[in-house]
Amino acid sequence: MKKITFYAISAFLLSMSAQAQTIIASENFETTDEYDIPNGWFSESEDFYGFYNSYVFNYYEGCSDMNALVTNLYDADELPLLITSPNYTNLNAGEKQVSYQLRIFDYYDEIPVDYNFGTLTLSYSINNGTDWVVLGEVTNDNYTPSFNCETISYTIPAANILANSSLKFKWTSTYSGFEDYEILIDNFVLSENDETASNIDLDKTQLKIYPNPVTDLLNVEYENVISRLAIFDLLGRKVGEFTTDNKTNTVDVSYLTTGTYLLQIETENNEKSTIKFIKK
Repeated sequence: MKKITFYAISAFLLSMSAQAQTIIASENFETTDEYDIPNGWFSESEDFYGFYNSYVFNYYEGCSDMNALVTNLYDADELPLLITSPNYTNLNAGEKQVSYQLRIFDYYDEIPVDYNFGTLTLSYSINNGTDWVVLGEVTNDNYTPSFNCETISYTIPAANILANSSLKFKWTSTYSGFEDYEILIDNFVLSENDETASNIDLDKTQLKIYPNPVTDLLNVEYENVISRLAIFDLLGRKVGEFTTDNKTNTVDVSYLTTGTYLLQIETENNEKSTIKFIKK
């Protein structure tokens, strides 16, 4: 029986899209000592037949340098992969992008997998791991086998990220029950568009949202003309959107189920903020 191992990988800032981006955090694992894991990162294990703690190792070549974060999966009875990032705090409000590089290959001959390897899921948390939201899954249906690393990218909706909020990330994996393979992860990057970093917040002293909690009609008043209102649940799903050209607006939220929601407010002056409200 072969143990599960992790290795950590080298520095490489991914080329960004044509729109300039600000990198909030990145991890290439190159500065981590061998057989260790970066500060703030975490992996879980149970016993020899389960999941072994992650550690830096350079047996396999990374996507752009020597080290890589690697997990071996070979047995349906073992614990699934579980690794978490640090909790990134004091974020700007607005949309965020997260990406990492991935290569999946056969353990024995180190060639790209051409079979069902299961799933690799990336999730995020805005409350330091109490609740998790799935960003996406990689399976053999959406992953192209290659000797080169593939960049996996996701977007976190702007409505989910309030000013001074936090983000934590978690990778989990399930084994397909077929063959013996390695998952190599490299060059994790959390970023935001420059326009997100420079968004103009609404002047909260001039904003009125009432009643809160609300039963049916939510009033939204601001000193400048509001152009758009959007409502999201805490999983980032848009559950309502309204266009307007008034300073004073009344939104019917009676159709919402009881719970906490996020109201995204935009003005004709390109001011934008997201406010929590409670539906009774």
